Amino acid sequence: MENSLFGSMLLYFWMLYKDSYLYKLLTHLYAFVERLFVNSFFYSLLVREGKKRDYKESRTYKIFYTPFRCLEWIGNKISLEGVRQSCVLGELRRYIWSVFSLNTNLIGAFLVSFTALYALLHRGLNKYVVIGAIGVGIIGILMNRDGMRIIEHSKVMQAVFYLLDFKIDFDFYVSQDRLRHLIYGIGLGVLTAATGAQIGPVMASVLVAAFTALFMIFYRPEYGLYAVVFVAPLLGTKFVLPLVFLTILSLVVKSFMEKGFKWVLDEVGLLIMGLLVVFFVASLYSYSRMSSFVLWFIYLCFMGFYLISVNITNKKEVLMNVVKFFILSGTLVALYGIMQYVFGWNVNNGWVDQEMFEDLKMRAYSTLENPNVLGAYLILSTSLGMGLVCTKQKLLPKLVYLGCTGIMILCLALTYSRGCWLGFGVAIIIFMTFYNGRLWGLFIPALLVAPLVLPDSIINRFASIGNMEESSTLVRVKIWMSSLRMVGDFLWTGVGMGTGAYGYVYPFYAYYYVFALHSHNTFIQLLLDGGIMALVLFLALILVFIRKMATCYTKAMKIKDKDIAIITLGMSAGVIGFLVQGVFDHLFYNYRLILIFFVFIALAMSFLRVINNKEASL
Repeated sequence: MENSLFGSMLLYFWMLYKDSYLYKLLTHLYAFVERLFVNSFFYSLLVREGKKRDYKESRTYKIFYTPFRCLEWIGNKISLEGVRQSCVLGELRRYIWSVFSLNTNLIGAFLVSFTALYALLHRGLNKYVVIGAIGVGIIGILMNRDGMRIIEHSKVMQAVFYLLDFKIDFDFYVSQDRLRHLIYGIGLGVLTAATGAQIGPVMASVLVAAFTALFMIFYRPEYGLYAVVFVAPLLGTKFVLPLVFLTILSLVVKSFMEKGFKWVLDEVGLLIMGLLVVFFVASLYSYSRMSSFVLWFIYLCFMGFYLISVNITNKKEVLMNVVKFFILSGTLVALYGIMQYVFGWNVNNGWVDQEMFEDLKMRAYSTLENPNVLGAYLILSTSLGMGLVCTKQKLLPKLVYLGCTGIMILCLALTYSRGCWLGFGVAIIIFMTFYNGRLWGLFIPALLVAPLVLPDSIINRFASIGNMEESSTLVRVKIWMSSLRMVGDFLWTGVGMGTGAYGYVYPFYAYYYVFALHSHNTFIQLLLDGGIMALVLFLALILVFIRKMATCYTKAMKIKDKDIAIITLGMSAGVIGFLVQGVFDHLFYNYRLILIFFVFIALAMSFLRVINNKEASL
């Protein structure tokens, strides 16, 4: 970093700041506050273990672990360990390797067989297209080169992998013999052509590619997790849900194949299972029972995916890959949101008070269909991005992820979600304070300069916080008051999960007739969805999570694994900021945000398990 002009300038200004009286004053103040914090009851509550009973000895744990114990028993009984070495699975493994290797022999055989058979079935095809495709296929067969090997030695791809700090195990893509490549290519071509005769060549190709992806996820369940993290904010629930099912199934099959496989059920997972039981019971009393059970099933899949995630992510390398996929996906979502705002794509003025904010024409909502939901998602991804940036030692990868984080922050600003701005501000305060409190000396002047450089639309929007003359604030307060009246009568059971139950009861309690599908407050909505026990379990889940992250940060700093310490600090700050936005909106109204939030928590808890294993090995 010191060898670059940009790095030298940053270093120069940093040295000026470190030599200033302000830095020295903040250093002494930071040390004083740190001593007070370490000796405080709050720190003791977060970090110090003291005497405690192992949660695995509790009756609750034994009851909730029963499904996993059954899976372990089934795995031992059917004994699929030998299947890993079987001819069928071995051939499947070689097929995946061949596809991954991008061998021209396989691609050429596919082109020849697909084009020839499809031309026979559809005689109207242009003969020059047929001849050209077969010619290209023959050239590929004669070349017999591995595309992955070419990519491995490509300067462009090496630069991309370096900038993104991705490490790909190219030794995994082992080429098989030429005959096997030909067989796989011909088989794929014939299957695609035969299927394409019924549903069209494009759909047939997509179907075959989907089955190949299915085999890949079955072979490596972590690939399913990568795909879920990357795809969840980009595509709709109907596309994400099958991917979740597939990943769950692949891990279950893997558990049957590995001798002595033990499922992990930590304290957070235990509370999630308890919360799902409460929601199930509440659905029995629901005023819209069928819609509540449908929603409960989605919660079961998306909240329950936490248990799958923590059982997949048991290595630091896998966790870091998930972190990078999370940030790259967030960057794509943010880029689309920025372009949507700039070019006016799919303008929706329903979220804008045109009378009070004349200069505000639209708000970015990107692929998540709502600016508040988009902002909540960006709080998580941006906090993770800040943590990753602070762990990078190499300048170029640091700049790349700094750019990604900057894009997400810009998109967060363009959501014009005041609750999300407050949540993000809280996340920054927490992260900066625990990362290096001396940075406040730079942050405070930046905060003072911000009103001079920020657009009037952002300043006016932020200044309107708490203004009861603003329509969305007034409507939200009315909905809160009405929802709290509902809580008074349904404190123990709730009204049932989902908009169906809420919408049925809400009109009887509304102070004013304001249309509402939910209470616009995550914590009030938990009371209405599942009663007081739902809120208690969720708050207990968050408190346990924060305590575990404090322990993870302390242990990671102790054994000098600053990467995990800083990333988990960013994730903790992100979760707290996310919940701040939850005061102003019902975050789990968007189903994909349920999945993203609980995978995010699973990722953080997995870092703690890695640290515990590393500490035990020292």
